[in-house]
Amino acid sequence: MNTRRTISILAAVATGAGAILVPGAAAQGAATTSDDQAFALEEVVVTANRRLSTTREIPFSIQAIDAAEIQQKNLQQFQDYLGEIPGVGFGNRGEGRNDVFLRGISSPGVGRSAVGIYIDEIPLAFSGFQPDSNLYDMERIEVLKGPQGTLYGEGALGGAIKLITQKPRLDGFAANGQVTVSDPKGGRIGSSFNAMLNIPLISDKLAVRLVGSRNSEGGWIDNLRTGREDVNRSRTTSTRAQIAFSPTDDVNLLFTYLGLRGDVDGQTFADLGATELEIQHRPFAEPTRQTSDTYNLTAQIALGGGTLTLSASQAKRSLDEMTWEAMNSAQIGAGFGIPDYVLQLYTWSDFDISSQEIRYVSSSESRLRYVVGAFHKKRKQPFLAIVPNSPLTAGFLPDQLYNNVVKDQDDETAAFSELTYDITPALHATAGARFSREKNDVQSDLFIFYAGQIPRQSGKATHESVSPRLALSYDLGATQTLYATVGKGYRAGGANYQIDPTQGDPLSYDPDTAINYEVGHKATWLAGRLSSEIALYHMDWRDIQVFGNSPDGARSFTLNGGRASSTGAELELRARPTRNLTFAVGASVLEAKYRSDIPIVGVTDGTKLPFAPEFSGFASANYSFALPGDIQGSLLGEVQHIGKRLDSVRQPLDAYTTFDLRLGLRRGNYEITLFGRNLFDEVAPLDNVRGLAAQIPNKPRTYGITLTASY
Repeated sequence: MNTRRTISILAAVATGAGAILVPGAAAQGAATTSDDQAFALEEVVVTANRRLSTTREIPFSIQAIDAAEIQQKNLQQFQDYLGEIPGVGFGNRGEGRNDVFLRGISSPGVGRSAVGIYIDEIPLAFSGFQPDSNLYDMERIEVLKGPQGTLYGEGALGGAIKLITQKPRLDGFAANGQVTVSDPKGGRIGSSFNAMLNIPLISDKLAVRLVGSRNSEGGWIDNLRTGREDVNRSRTTSTRAQIAFSPTDDVNLLFTYLGLRGDVDGQTFADLGATELEIQHRPFAEPTRQTSDTYNLTAQIALGGGTLTLSASQAKRSLDEMTWEAMNSAQIGAGFGIPDYVLQLYTWSDFDISSQEIRYVSSSESRLRYVVGAFHKKRKQPFLAIVPNSPLTAGFLPDQLYNNVVKDQDDETAAFSELTYDITPALHATAGARFSREKNDVQSDLFIFYAGQIPRQSGKATHESVSPRLALSYDLGATQTLYATVGKGYRAGGANYQIDPTQGDPLSYDPDTAINYEVGHKATWLAGRLSSEIALYHMDWRDIQVFGNSPDGARSFTLNGGRASSTGAELELRARPTRNLTFAVGASVLEAKYRSDIPIVGVTDGTKLPFAPEFSGFASANYSFALPGDIQGSLLGEVQHIGKRLDSVRQPLDAYTTFDLRLGLRRGNYEITLFGRNLFDEVAPLDNVRGLAAQIPNKPRTYGITLTASY
């Protein structure tokens, strides 16, 4: 594929889309009729710049999915909606180990997350261990593309994802419930139960909103070695409780609790390299258990024409896993009739993250608008890995062959500000910066049966970062905006341990940074019945954090390993040509490559970055209709395509395309939906986990039915 040529063509097509489809469309905006307004697409209001704005007012690429779309498509987890966002990649190493990548900025398994993820005001800095956040009763999802270091800080290297919950209503009672039954091909039936209850305790002053979810996956992978069927069964319970208190018109308090409990009988692993992705030959079950408890208190106070926000969060999460590793290769064991020496690996990760933020957002009505604030975060992450003795060597070797206890903690303090000034009524300039300082402290206690107890090793590191952003936007009338922006993001550095400085091992590693250069065009046409967004960007990623081994293979560490670039174009079109028909099309063309040799991990200049398909896209159409008996129906079809890309260790993954179909019938407060996901049963690996001799497949064709009641 000639990527640069494709980008140029895509840019030309998107920028001229309105003129091609509707000659003189911009001029038509002044002649809007009431009938035109009835056809208009609903404009989504977002908080990407920390104030309420339309997506067209944001001077960088942002996609938003509103509550109606979330409910209609029954989006519940990361992978349910990421395929609808051009430029987004997704990695998965098993239950509770999600990783999201934006615009090709991906280094799976290394350092912190490259994308900032938030639930309301709560930053989730779980570094490749992202939980499967339940999306029931959400107001919207915002995907901010490109580095967001200025307002969102550490970890927003490639961008940020914001999950915005529905808040308690102070003015009235509300409730809804949903039951779904699904049947994956070759597996057993699964189910999910969701419910919401909103109760005003004091009218217009105090209300509580409770949300509960229970999801049971039936599983579809059979283990032929143990004879167990549907080994990847799982059960996840999510709870959300929010209390809103508004003692005066100028003060709003919100307390939030998020809880998650999940159990997996066995991982969704197929054999590495196998063509049949619904079977595995693993020696025993590999269960996983995850728990999470998150608390937040947010206060918003109207002050001086603007809003003062104070937020404090505490997030605790644990992830327990059991996996296996065979010491004998198949060739050695088979040659002498020796069975594999199977070792169990038990790992336990614990997260304790506290964060506080204070910021002031000035009035949106002023010619000069600004955001100023400060942020503090403290993270503790103990980690334990144990390899117990095998039955084959019981009595000859110690009870534990390997025991590693790691204590990793850091402390971050930041100050940030961003100003927007209307040079003219149509020309707007934005400038901002964030100054951050991080301290990292790590120590390790290690026992290996052949070496005994290794003396405790520790490391300390301190780093400072500055993340600026500059942007210009120009309104072409009331319906079109051109923008240009340059912004920087960073990911915190840290200290190494279990190293030998006398052999040249690095004591610490620096932050890696990404600078994004972007131009774009956002517009609405046909009196709001057609919207388009095009973004062209180039990202320069420097001092990439990579994980390498010493020349003798005895030690491992993180270091800064070179440069990469990501150049691409993204297009999204949404239209409502008739009252009953809406459709959307999105596409991403991407060239993401290393721009230097990194010998320690076998990367050469020109190697593609992982999880960065050259092309990905989606198309959807929704048709609504009326039936006798006051029944309202809808038929939704959607195609998602993910192109060829590399896995987490830079080995090729095939492209795949899925097709979903949903038929919904609503009468009054009740709705029944029949759905089919991946109807053509496209089977493809999402990632290869070579250290575990496994590949992770996508979900096979699944049929289901959903019943919903709302009051």
